[in-house]
Amino acid sequence: MNLLHWSYQGGATIIDSITFPSQSQDISYGRYGADNSEWIYMTPSPSGYNEVLSNSKEILFPMNFELKNIYPNPFNSSFNIDLNIEKDNTDISVQLFSITGTEVLSRPVRYLSKGDHNILIDMNDGAASGSYILRINSDQNSLSRKLLYLK
Repeated sequence: MNLLHWSYQGGATIIDSITFPSQSQDISYGRYGADNSEWIYMTPSPSGYNEVLSNSKEILFPMNFELKNIYPNPFNSSFNIDLNIEKDNTDISVQLFSITGTEVLSRPVRYLSKGDHNILIDMNDGAASGSYILRINSDQNSLSRKLLYLK
């Protein structure tokens, strides 16, 4: 059995959840129509047209920062993070994890004003060459990117 569950950060359910059996080849499982709450087996339509049921401009996941760029990548000793902050007095944290999940850097950046910012991260602390995961967190959202450190 498989479980599909979509939820918003913080636990508020946005879409749905369903437990379904192992899928056979050429089988589709879903709902037909907006008012039908019953899940049914359907004929798959891989080359067919799928109708857009909703085209909302509403932002479901509000972002209080936008990542513009991380450079250079690969990097040697330091890299830059270009961010656009959406509102004044935004706090973020920058974390860097090794590919095994060990945190190698944690840096809070507080009270950022609205607008563009550049954050310089210096890695002259003896970290090993290799792949790292950069995570940028705020009170509303989080994003991750892969970086390559070459000494």
